[in-house]
Amino acid sequence: APDGQQALERLRSGAQADEAAIKRGGFEEAGLVEHAQDGSYRLTGSGRAMLGAASQADQGKERWLNRADE
Repeated sequence: APDGQQALERLRSGAQADEAAIKRGGFEEAGLVEHAQDGSYRLTGSGRAMLGAASQADQGKERWLNRADE
């Protein structure tokens, strides 16, 4: 869901994300996000790795599409 991706990107940037989006996405149960004792959410190492891999895939796709236009 778009709001789930936005929530993960907000956490990645150091901001807090919408709790409902985190719950709908099941990110805590999947081990991508953890709920701290102070009530805040943050990405786990697995969450950061997943977002990094997704970003790399997007960049590769963009390079491939640009090459196909040549």
